[in-house]
Amino acid sequence: MQEFDTSRDEEADIVESDKPAKTGVLLRSLLKRLVVFICFGPGVLGVLWIIGRVFKR
Repeated sequence: MQEFDTSRDEEADIVESDKPAKTGVLLRSLLKRLVVFICFGPGVLGVLWIIGRVFKR
């Protein structure tokens, strides 16, 4: 017997009038993208180097 994932996405449960919850999901999504960028992108040292270059100017 197979089991299926029947859970829904967090974005689907949010009502349009519920701004704080929508903002929380947006921030969580951005944080996930940032973590993926750091892990599979330039790495921690590369991100720190980019931040240093931005603040140096």
